[in-house]
Amino acid sequence: MEIVKQSNGIDRKQLYVMTTGTGTKRLSDCVGQTLEIEKFVIYNRENSDGSISHVLCILTKDGDIVGTNSRSFVEGFENAAEVLGDDFTKFIVGQHRSKSGHNYLSCDVQL
Repeated sequence: MEIVKQSNGIDRKQLYVMTTGTGTKRLSDCVGQTLEIEKFVIYNRENSDGSISHVLCILTKDGDIVGTNSRSFVEGFENAAEVLGDDFTKFIVGQHRSKSGHNYLSCDVQL
């Protein structure tokens, strides 16, 4: 496992729990919900077939851990975190349909 990016102040126990997957909810089950960010970690995980997944796990203010490897969502989340910094505190989990008919998740930030 390679840590790509993490929020400030994340401790080792939080990092361990967030990256082991135990009790992690799927982000796709949160479509339409507003989630408030407590901590986050983005990491690369090697799959059983040798491919690499770019994974995002978020510890919410409610104490839930939510994760995804949706490329569109992770990229949107990374962009928001980079641009907004400490002002990036919450987002809405969006779901959209591409022109080719595939559903994808988006990280929607509201003003």
